[in-house]
Amino acid sequence: MLLVMSKFDFPNYVKKYGSLVTFLVIEILLFTSLNLANYGIIYRYIGFFLAFALIPFPLLANKQGDWLDFFGLFLPLFVFAVFMVMSPLYSLYLEDILGNISILLGIVSFLFMGYALSKNKEFPIEKALMAIFGGLAALLGISFLITMYRYAPFYVVNYVGKVIYYDGEVYYIAEEAKWLYAFSIKEVNLAHFGLYSVVVSSVLGGLLFAKPKQKRKLDLFWLGIGVLGLLTIALLPNVLAAKWLLAPLAIMLLIRFYPRGKKAMQILNYVLLALAGVASAAALFFVLRSFGGPAIQNFISGNAILSKLLNNNRVYSFASVFGNMFSYPFGGLYDIYNSPITIVESTGSFLFDTLYQGGIFAFVGLTAFLVVAILSLVRYFKKGTDTPLVKGLIISFLLSFFIYSMFNYQYVQMIHELDLRYKSPFASDLLLLISVFLIGYTFTAKGTGPKDPLLNKKAPEKDHVVDQDLLY
Repeated sequence: MLLVMSKFDFPNYVKKYGSLVTFLVIEILLFTSLNLANYGIIYRYIGFFLAFALIPFPLLANKQGDWLDFFGLFLPLFVFAVFMVMSPLYSLYLEDILGNISILLGIVSFLFMGYALSKNKEFPIEKALMAIFGGLAALLGISFLITMYRYAPFYVVNYVGKVIYYDGEVYYIAEEAKWLYAFSIKEVNLAHFGLYSVVVSSVLGGLLFAKPKQKRKLDLFWLGIGVLGLLTIALLPNVLAAKWLLAPLAIMLLIRFYPRGKKAMQILNYVLLALAGVASAAALFFVLRSFGGPAIQNFISGNAILSKLLNNNRVYSFASVFGNMFSYPFGGLYDIYNSPITIVESTGSFLFDTLYQGGIFAFVGLTAFLVVAILSLVRYFKKGTDTPLVKGLIISFLLSFFIYSMFNYQYVQMIHELDLRYKSPFASDLLLLISVFLIGYTFTAKGTGPKDPLLNKKAPEKDHVVDQDLLY
């Protein structure tokens, strides 16, 4: 394959077809954000072919070290995807073989699409973000209007305790919202509706980086999307979504306005070290809670603070899964407890659901991917050539999606639909595809900027053959 590619005229291919492939990528990002017709499997396969068509971009621009750094991002995500689709959940219950392959190919292809396009300075990243946020806002806005028409504003407060009957079952009106699913309307829980409210509202975190003296008409587009996200929270009202919106916005405010002076940065370093120490202590107690014997369990239960932190329903389910990971190293469908007597289907966290559904290797792969992605995002923010607004929009979106999903991810999103095909593991989430695309785009190799000027140089004559060294 490398021999064939070495004889291919990459520079002229990029010049001739680069704009077309870029347009198709933006279109598939829009369709994925809209979940148009619920054709996720098709979008994943199209993503694979587009990723293949984009191979010449990094081949032209990369040095060997860049490839090595990128594989440090790619391989953990690949491990995560492989072990998820091989898990009992996917292989036996949720997907057929075409669906499993699409999950794997889709995740790695969207990552590579973002990475490949970052090598072209002519890639219109702001248009891609408009497609992403515009698609999400359209999906959320339509669902919101249907919800308001069906229930009226502030129904979550006004209809507390009121129920409807569906197939002989009782459902509380205040716990559901309407959602556009393909070409039909379904009922989803407020937590799933709130995820989209939060990621759409994350635009406001990005707008903090818009230059006040250079306001453009396009900023009204971003402002309108952010306001729509807030309205979908306020007019239900969705208190849980409002709570999970505060954390990413606070981080964005800190990034935007925290002073960069030497003394201020020293104080910040001390605060971060203190937080790291607290997190390490919490992690230690969590491990003891998960694997400890009766003596340790009694000690934790006897301490009011530790009991409140480690014996609540959320952490109880985390510990239930963590404590069973060596018994089910490749994932399993065992019982998850969120109390001594209550069994649940999901931990409510994308990370611990991954451990439960995909096993140790999927969990480690996803964790390693996130660590590399965070380090890369820091480099991107410092060295990236994009505008501050673009950087803010991307980082705010990723913070909002992963923070919300860490503590409030909904494996069971539908209220009235109990079929397995309506279950939504994290690896199948279309928002994950958007996120890994943006992470791929922002990936920055150590010691370099996120883009290479090579692709902006004039294309050589048609008889040019790419140097073999560029392929390795």
